[in-house]
Amino acid sequence: MTKDEQNCEIVFATTNNGKIHSMRKWVKKYGIKVSKHRKHSDFEKLIEPQEGPLENIARQKALFFRERISKPLVVQDSGFFIKSLGGFPGHLVKPILSDIGIDGLLKLVGGHNRDCFFRDVLGFWYTLYEKLNKDKRDFLKYYPVEIFIAEVHGVLSSEPSKTKRNEMWSDLWTVFVPEGFDVTLSEMNKSEQDQFAFQTRKKNDSNCFLQFAEWINSRPYYYKSSQFELFNENSV
Repeated sequence: MTKDEQNCEIVFATTNNGKIHSMRKWVKKYGIKVSKHRKHSDFEKLIEPQEGPLENIARQKALFFRERISKPLVVQDSGFFIKSLGGFPGHLVKPILSDIGIDGLLKLVGGHNRDCFFRDVLGFWYTLYEKLNKDKRDFLKYYPVEIFIAEVHGVLSSEPSKTKRNEMWSDLWTVFVPEGFDVTLSEMNKSEQDQFAFQTRKKNDSNCFLQFAEWINSRPYYYKSSQFELFNENSV
């Protein structure tokens, strides 16, 4: 199966345009189209799970949106873990930043160890129509939420940078310096961005979007009529 044959559409259930931009960038070459779920009332009904770990949160959100989105969908949750704070704020990074902000987080760290890392979890849910050769009937089969986990390690800068980028989906980009670099994510120029993409983000263990794209590209399915359908050469 070629990538052109696959050409599938995935709905990203998020209000974060930076995440949409980032995912499109990494999955485009695999023939995957990423569209944004635009029904705002669904997000208003969503009660953000607070019980970790991130994998459970992603599963709960995917199951919430499966009742509201008819196409294959993805959700993403991210955590930020600081070594000297025992992994704080972890999966609670969003409410913590809303409460104390980046400056407050830097004050908590103070002069202690500044090692930290992002953990990103992507949850993918879909239905699959399987074709039965014996009687040519289709039936709907529900699959569990597929989980993809990635981590990017680095250190905290002493103060936030003022530069911002289009794909920036968190203010943490202004204080996160990836391993092997001496500037924050938001400060990187084009050359540094390319270097970061080549050295770090092209590794599966640090990019859940890439993990997902390669996983789905290896599945024996093709996209048809807004659903994944099992491809069986004997039934064609």
